[in-house]
Amino acid sequence: LAEGETCLFYTDGVPEAPGRHARFGDDRMREVLEATGACHASAQVESVAVALSAHLRDRAHDDIAILAIQASPR
Repeated sequence: LAEGETCLFYTDGVPEAPGRHARFGDDRMREVLEATGACHASAQVESVAVALSAHLRDRAHDDIAILAIQASPR
C-alpha cells in the first residue's frame, strides 16, 4: 500500500446482508466507500458499519466482520 492507502477486508456477510428489497451488495459497498473518500481507516469501517446497520434495520444477521489496514506516513 502507498502512504495513506487503505485496504478493507470484510466477510461475505456484508454484501449478503438482507435488506427490505435487496442485499447490501458490492455496488452499495462501493457507493459508501466513494462517499467516504480518503480518510482514516477507522472512519471507513464506521461508514460501512453505519450504512450496513441502516440497510439491515431490525433484521438479524450474522457473519459480519470488517477490518481495514492503512499505510501510515513514514
